[in-house]
Amino acid sequence: MVVQMEQGRANPSIGTLCRLAAGLGVSVTDLLAESDVPSGAVQRVGADEAKTLWMGPKGGSAVLRVGSQGPDMLELWNWCLYPGERYESRAHGVGTTELLYVDSGVLGIEADGEIHELTVGDCARALTDRPHAYACVGKKKTTFSMMVYEPAAGTTVKTCRTRGTP
Repeated sequence: MVVQMEQGRANPSIGTLCRLAAGLGVSVTDLLAESDVPSGAVQRVGADEAKTLWMGPKGGSAVLRVGSQGPDMLELWNWCLYPGERYESRAHGVGTTELLYVDSGVLGIEADGEIHELTVGDCARALTDRPHAYACVGKKKTTFSMMVYEPAAGTTVKTCRTRGTP
């Protein structure tokens, strides 16, 4: 697969890119970088540098806007799903968490056999170290932002308690 990707004969899935990056001990952003990322407190990422890593059958998309360097992955994504579109994902690495914010439409999140619907302005925290899926629910386009944190393999993930949880 890597040889086919290098030769431009294959387009890897988001999951394949994540597994490849994890195997190499780098982030997806590192893997996709066309040159060395400049050092400094702030690295500007222009709109033209965003990477569309998934295109849905009806025009939906998943766009990686910016991500961290190194083996721990922290990424910011913008998603668009049209009615009837669904994105299914394999489990990410242990401890992977996604934070979601719905900008428009209704987003269905499926994990552990349950479907959760989020509407405009809703947020969610999803543990995605298990198979999961995102779908546009209803007849209007759904757009959402997603922040992904995937700790490096072998990293101990510490959890903290939030109000209302034991």
